[in-house]
Amino acid sequence: MKNIFFYATLFLLAITSCKKSSNNSNNNNTTCTGGSLSCTIDGSPFNSSSFNNTLIKDTDVVPAKRMDIRATVGTQQIILTLNDVSTGTAGDGVKLGTTYVNEADYHCVNIGGTDVCEAALISILNNNIITQFSLPDQDTGRITITSIDAVNMKVSGTFSGSVTASDFSTQISINNGVFTNACYRISH
Repeated sequence: MKNIFFYATLFLLAITSCKKSSNNSNNNNTTCTGGSLSCTIDGSPFNSSSFNNTLIKDTDVVPAKRMDIRATVGTQQIILTLNDVSTGTAGDGVKLGTTYVNEADYHCVNIGGTDVCEAALISILNNNIITQFSLPDQDTGRITITSIDAVNMKVSGTFSGSVTASDFSTQISINNGVFTNACYRISH
């Protein structure tokens, strides 16, 4: 039952990570320019300076923040998602450090009787369709935030891991991932 709930949560996370910001968003950084993201996806280079990143402050279940870093090259997009429950919705950034893809490595806390885990998710979209995503009980990986400028809304870090095809047929690797001064907007 735990796995069913977990996979349902990840599915919803993947779907909502693609939704547009609501009208009540606080888009302080309207220009959102600059920065870069690069990695190798199954041996092929992926280099982007096209971003649509958000920091979502959510109070639906427990107060937390979710950072979505979306980089696009042509029709391919990589989405790095991590959540931060360390400070609730306070502040306009996420904490420095590493968040893991595999559930064995999650950092969990109990908030108001609910266990909440800090987790990462790596997804790859082709033509706006999720074709690969990280499975928390099979794939490995990490997203590390190395610097965050909450005033200018820029984030930098590293990432790597494996993702599984949506038909569960293959697993591919993502290596040498780096994002530098990637801008983001805040949504509530």
